[in-house]
Amino acid sequence: MILRMVGNKADADDLTADTFAKAYINIQQCEPHLSFRTWLYSIAYNNAIDHLRKKKVETIPLNPPATYRKSGEKELQNKLGVNTDNPEEVYIKKQNARLLHQALSTLKPKYRKLLELRYLKEYSFYEISEELKIPPSTIRVQLFRSREKLFDLLKNAGISH
Repeated sequence: MILRMVGNKADADDLTADTFAKAYINIQQCEPHLSFRTWLYSIAYNNAIDHLRKKKVETIPLNPPATYRKSGEKELQNKLGVNTDNPEEVYIKKQNARLLHQALSTLKPKYRKLLELRYLKEYSFYEISEELKIPPSTIRVQLFRSREKLFDLLKNAGISH
């Protein structure tokens, strides 16, 4: 699971070792009535997410606010070494954004809602759980499925993640 998430064997090996170390140190926090496997999986998942957040690169929003475009556009272009005035790039970004919105609109409402809460509103699993009245473990599974469905739709539309 970690290797699938991070896509790098060396990082996955390090994160796996770290997962087992954290589990060993915090074994007293594992609830006896809950599955050890689920508890260990959640530690591994959170380690991988933390790792990905640390490696996250600065991105350019597809539709930055107008004030940002006016005041910081040239500074951002210089900082990132990108020329966003290229009409072809602007067209491709707009087309990709349109295809993303189309793909989202074709998902089942429950999957679309999960993706919106998690990635657009940046809710935690527990916040989503409270809002939708679904256990966090179910949220994780359904969110995984919704991402897979979205990636399949985007792949078929010619956009790769």
